[in-house]
Amino acid sequence: MKKSLIKKGNNGFQIISIGQQHWKKGYTYALDACRTLKDQDFDFHYTLIGGTKDIELDYHIHDLQLTDLVTLLEYPPNTQVQTLLQNADLLLLSSVADEITPVVPNAMLKNILVLSTDWVGVQDVILDGETGFIVPKRNSERLAEKVKEIANLPEAEKDKIRNKALQIVSNAYSDTQIAADLFDFCQGLKND
Repeated sequence: MKKSLIKKGNNGFQIISIGQQHWKKGYTYALDACRTLKDQDFDFHYTLIGGTKDIELDYHIHDLQLTDLVTLLEYPPNTQVQTLLQNADLLLLSSVADEITPVVPNAMLKNILVLSTDWVGVQDVILDGETGFIVPKRNSERLAEKVKEIANLPEAEKDKIRNKALQIVSNAYSDTQIAADLFDFCQGLKND
């Protein structure tokens, strides 16, 4: 498995997911969407932080012939998580059930666009088309379509969405609170 760090402008559109490996995260749907993107010759790279302990993900990546487009990373130190997040074009939440984690507001504070599936509570932070994007859960085709739509948005439209997300998150959270929450979140994931 390729273990390089993501860099904007390198390997196309940079997509990242951060979270523990659990069925509710829906990573298989994200990987199926990646296969669709590959089939459509979309230039991208997907980095999944927290999926290295799952042999099923490794096999799924191999079976879908995505080893050159997907990187699985263990949880790095919080500062490296921040760098990886900052260098991403899109935070992807492919969950079938979940709860809002500090990763979402942290990404929004860093002007990273967020795409999530539609699970209970996500609408509290992400307003579809205004502060991020929402697609139906368990739908890898729609995930792939939306990734391409986001990548092809005019920069002015992306900036409008980023600014609205930043405004909402800034009003609801402090930078210090989100950084502390993200650190605690990542520490908890390392211990699982």
